[in-house]
Amino acid sequence: MNTLLNVENISKYFGGVKALIEVSMQVKSDEILGIIGPNGAGKTTLFNVLSGFDKPTKGRILYYDKDITGKAVHEICRRGMGRTFQNIRLFGQMKVIDNLLVGMHTKLFVNFIEVVLNSKSGCLKENNAYKKAHEILKYLKINDIAFDLASNLPYGKQRKVEIARALSSQPKLLLLDEPSAGMNPSETEELMKLIGGIEDNFGAVVVIIEHNMQLVMGISDRIIVLNFGKNIAEGTPKEIQNNHLVIEAYLG
Repeated sequence: MNTLLNVENISKYFGGVKALIEVSMQVKSDEILGIIGPNGAGKTTLFNVLSGFDKPTKGRILYYDKDITGKAVHEICRRGMGRTFQNIRLFGQMKVIDNLLVGMHTKLFVNFIEVVLNSKSGCLKENNAYKKAHEILKYLKINDIAFDLASNLPYGKQRKVEIARALSSQPKLLLLDEPSAGMNPSETEELMKLIGGIEDNFGAVVVIIEHNMQLVMGISDRIIVLNFGKNIAEGTPKEIQNNHLVIEAYLG
């Protein structure tokens, strides 16, 4: 398997708080990587550093062998990394489909002349964008809410819309931060199947932070465990379930 992302000894300090301490990891093609750990372990901070929302204090990040350490969010997105957020960040007063079109901005190029003249080429690009958006919504089984306001949706569907918006940016690497939060058991089971098919349907490798152990153990090929900002274990779901350091981190 090829290595898409190589994280080398990343540390992130907020004043005297050491949120990440020399964390190293790799993300390979053809796998779903799970990241778990107790609350405050540094999981979301790791995603923030990878996606450009926070700059690392130390360390290096290589994405497709290119150094992206400290790059701006839009640059990293344009290179093909998408993400969702632990706290939903949809545009609530916009329709669902418009949220997806916003997500396409790094890949959708319509120049000023095409807009002013309402040219055939501009209309074709717009139509293709709507078509792609509907395909994503259909895959996630929420095409029926395409023209609803995002703020009017129940929490579980808002989670799906955020995944859809991230997919609309056509990522090669998709970071999902607690995607099942707020979902009931049947919604979570459906989500497992949908996440499992993302690479085949959209060509994106998935890295997932998740507190739902049934989901993360059932879907991940490999799992990394963080605790107090440090990487304390890595292995298959079975290996992680039997790791005494992981058991101690969760149970004390």
